[in-house]
Amino acid sequence: MEKFPISIFLFLFSTYSFALVGGMKVNEQDPLSKSVVALQMVEKDSIGKKINRYKGSGVLVGKDVILTAGHNFFYIPDVSLCEAIFSIEPKWGEESNGQTRISVKRVEIFPGFTQTSSGTFNDLALVFLSRPVPSDYAPLQMELEGNEPPEIGENGVLLGFGRSQNLQNQPLSDFQLRKLELPFNRWDFVSIFDSQKIWFSNTIGSITGGDSGGPVLFKRNGLYRIYGIGIHLRYDGCVENGTCEGQSAYTNLTYFSKWIKNTLFKEAKSKESL
Repeated sequence: MEKFPISIFLFLFSTYSFALVGGMKVNEQDPLSKSVVALQMVEKDSIGKKINRYKGSGVLVGKDVILTAGHNFFYIPDVSLCEAIFSIEPKWGEESNGQTRISVKRVEIFPGFTQTSSGTFNDLALVFLSRPVPSDYAPLQMELEGNEPPEIGENGVLLGFGRSQNLQNQPLSDFQLRKLELPFNRWDFVSIFDSQKIWFSNTIGSITGGDSGGPVLFKRNGLYRIYGIGIHLRYDGCVENGTCEGQSAYTNLTYFSKWIKNTLFKEAKSKESL
């Protein structure tokens, strides 16, 4: 497969993301603020001089495991330089500024990950941290069986650390945890079982750059479950009244259920053997 430089991909993603609102700020009293995590991906050149940092999102699915988008890490040669930041307003850069950070130990990206100018496919990764997350953080349950699929028009809760923008493409605020409710729009194919992506209407808002890897949740039996992971946006433009047309694409966890279970099982077995 031809590899896209990460800078080109981030440009494509931001191009799809212009003029869309990134949601409302999440406060520390919201329980979901203790399940969604900021990710800082770090890339150095061959002699270690030039350092690039990229921002992303992830969601806890274990005490030391984060689920995120594959493209967040696919072009990073040394993931041990990457970190999870545990704050609703992360301080990016080299210094921790008093915030809890945990380095990445290993990343498993779905083997079939591919990327084109129209988006990404098989875009999913599991991030294994070097130590357990802070005790006040808690994982969310994944919807892997597909027993309670969303109905067309049902609102999902989208979360991520993307940059909010107004209709003139000017940043409103910089990369803090936000959430947004958007109606479920469609499957790629017929059902939750044969569609690798699920789509959400963005006439009132959308995921933006930095939201990559953030979850979409639906409430079932009083508890939030993870149904998808944010990967890209199909942007169709805005009209004079400020309504933006397009759809936000999320990796459908049910479609990748077998790979997720097998990867987590192998990690658990490797820990037992230590």
